[in-house]
Amino acid sequence: MARCWRGAAEKIGFHCLDKGYDHGFRQITTRTKPITSPDDLHGFKFRLPVAPALIALFRHLGASPTR
Repeated sequence: MARCWRGAAEKIGFHCLDKGYDHGFRQITTRTKPITSPDDLHGFKFRLPVAPALIALFRHLGASPTR
């Protein structure tokens, strides 16, 4: 079934990835300030799924992620 969908998608110009990535894209928004660069994450506290790679990434960017 997946091949059928892949073929239909490619016929209309979509490119299908061979594998999906866990935890997908992260979008960060706040009520108090815009996040426009990695510097804006310094000291910022927010929840993430239990994913060591994501937690390490945001800690490296200066944020304070929690699970």
